[in-house]
Amino acid sequence: MASTAIVRSEVLYRVPRALLVRILGPFEAFFAARAVSLAELAATAQDDRTLVRAALDALHADVSAVPAPCRAQLSALNALATASGQTTLFALCPDLTKTRVGPEEAAAVAMLDYPEQFARAMKAAEDATLTFSDYDASSKRAPNITDETYPALRALLVEWMVAHGRGALLNLHASERGHELHLEIENGRIPVTDDLVGESLDLTQVTLVRAERAYVILDRARGRLSVHASHPAIKELLRRVIGDQFYGNPQHFRRAGVYSLDPLAQGLDAALAYDDVPGLEEVVLVGIKILTGKHRETHESLGGEDLRRGPRASAVVEALAGGGTPTWLKVRFKVHGTTRLLALTVGQKTLASVPDEVERVLDEWLTARGYIVTREHVRVIEAEVAPPSELAPTSHHGS
Repeated sequence: MASTAIVRSEVLYRVPRALLVRILGPFEAFFAARAVSLAELAATAQDDRTLVRAALDALHADVSAVPAPCRAQLSALNALATASGQTTLFALCPDLTKTRVGPEEAAAVAMLDYPEQFARAMKAAEDATLTFSDYDASSKRAPNITDETYPALRALLVEWMVAHGRGALLNLHASERGHELHLEIENGRIPVTDDLVGESLDLTQVTLVRAERAYVILDRARGRLSVHASHPAIKELLRRVIGDQFYGNPQHFRRAGVYSLDPLAQGLDAALAYDDVPGLEEVVLVGIKILTGKHRETHESLGGEDLRRGPRASAVVEALAGGGTPTWLKVRFKVHGTTRLLALTVGQKTLASVPDEVERVLDEWLTARGYIVTREHVRVIEAEVAPPSELAPTSHHGS
């Protein structure tokens, strides 16, 4: 399904201003009519996104009003402003490798100054797609969105990000597209330490917080929420807070998924890991049934010890490694603030009545490990790439 989006926001943010204005220049009248001055845009600092955001809003307020050559131009830029596009352009344009340019700048320079190579690279470009998880609404009633909704939503998201070590950066942009409401959420990742190569080939160790984006599509007509995010916990967060802020019910959107024991194929330790789920303090394997050929092996820990550490650990591992199919799994887990271990049987989820917060932590773990398989689909979130022949003419002066 093609989207009404034309270009990813980060592409326009990262293209140097002088190059961006050259690309948008043939359509100056379109932007001027929407109170976006390209002359003022050219004078802004690279990290000042205000006018770039205004240009993006102008492009996406009514995509049908955007000149077709402009859509084609930006869609082509979008298609090659990727890591794979950069690799292709470096091979076709050796001059690009002589300076330090990222994927966005490489695509912009090639479009403006190496049109033949750019056109050849376009033939190898693929549509940009993302995988979305779908959640069905409990009803198709309209969301209650007021002037306070988005600030409150942002505050909840920032609170979660800070509590999970991701920092307070959070940019939220909403746009209406027919019966769909689109949200783009930019936030920081967990800090990582890396080595950077300088111009003189020296190495500098730095600790970075890289930005990432989540995308949310609220389809009012179908009563469905579709979420793309880097981590299952963030998908779960967005499902809950959007239901809460838009509909007054964190459970307004339900998981349209099934339970699966496929994660056990990764190995018991990986399938039972929990360090990435805040609030979960312990997970103990106390029961498992494995179908092997014509036999079903049942392993249970009557004393509550972890089967991965007990005397039957090797038998469980060998049965799984030999192609056995797990059909039933029982774990005991401990959530922060509780005084006892609770039992959970995975296959069909069974759990005694527990506080909502305990069930939320457990669901986050089940989703993060893959025991809950949410219905997903791949969606083309950017406009389809136009053939090179439809690109608008551009000047070919140096950048």
